[in-house]
Amino acid sequence: MASIQISKVRKSYGSQAVIHGIDIDIADREFIVILGPSGCGKSTLLRMIAGLERIDDGEISIAGRVVNELEPRERDVAMVFQNYALYPHMSVFDNVSYALKLSGKPRSAIAESVGALARSLGLTDLLARKPGQLSGGQRQRVALGRAIIRRPKVFLFDEPLSNLDATLRAQMRAELKRLHLSLEATSVMVTHDQIEAMTMASRIVVMNRGRVEQIGAPMEVYRYPQTDFVAGFIGSPQINLVDGVYDPSRGGVALDAGGFIPKPLATEASAKVRVGIRPEHLVPAPADTAWLTGKRDIVEELGSTSLVHVETASGFMAMVVPPDLPARLSSQIGLRARIEDVHVFAAEGGQRLAPATSGDAR
Repeated sequence: MASIQISKVRKSYGSQAVIHGIDIDIADREFIVILGPSGCGKSTLLRMIAGLERIDDGEISIAGRVVNELEPRERDVAMVFQNYALYPHMSVFDNVSYALKLSGKPRSAIAESVGALARSLGLTDLLARKPGQLSGGQRQRVALGRAIIRRPKVFLFDEPLSNLDATLRAQMRAELKRLHLSLEATSVMVTHDQIEAMTMASRIVVMNRGRVEQIGAPMEVYRYPQTDFVAGFIGSPQINLVDGVYDPSRGGVALDAGGFIPKPLATEASAKVRVGIRPEHLVPAPADTAWLTGKRDIVEELGSTSLVHVETASGFMAMVVPPDLPARLSSQIGLRARIEDVHVFAAEGGQRLAPATSGDAR
């Protein structure tokens, strides 16, 4: 079993705290993606799992063994870096086989292992080349091969796709996921790219300012964001957020700039709130049923869909529509959504406020 337990882990650099008492339980064979903006502490947390950063407080266990005081080589983990970290003077064969040579394996066994791995990664014809003779995608495969050949308990990926172009990133996302499933290992990856997190993860850990905002399966985090930060960070195009005041007597939110959104909450107290509605959940509505209205601004043609920007009194709102719809929209547009697709967050602290209907409560 290669489960990972992170318990009350803290880290500071001088007087600056960067990790604030994080708790995460990672099951054997899970693919966990730690997602967050630059500076949120995600890479620092990964490096603490690897043993490249010391822990100030708390405990990290791998496969049931506390590893706080163990050197990286003693933790049975392999790390793939953003910049590949290949030896430029060595061939692909020598880069991939380096760890096996250090372990004293016979040459014949090394050649057999490297050959089998090269076939699975599409590197057979590249084994004699140096890293400088490879494309970015090929170098990334070599870095993966060097990690895989050790057969570690845990794979750690530090933004492994960020140096690739869009086409290669899409290809490597699929390749990494297939590799994870075939190796049956535990994998932890950090990224700032929510598409990578949504498409690859068993569960996503969303971090912000050194704290965990939410942990959950990709669609759980997308459908039920527990904070306004998560709602804004997950999803593309970005969620629409508008300010208002919850009015329990009316069972909805009176928007600060005018308009009313019906959304009964499990509270009888009036409160300042933020309302979130994803662009794909907004629909055009006649004036008499619209929650808010605005003036059509720009239209972004995306091929299979169009993104319509509407200037309302509450600010610009984005709406995803079929590609042929914008031409039929008038200059003034009414907007609404299904009540179950409306998210309400506390203005202070950003926590999700539970809806009154039990079927929508999480």
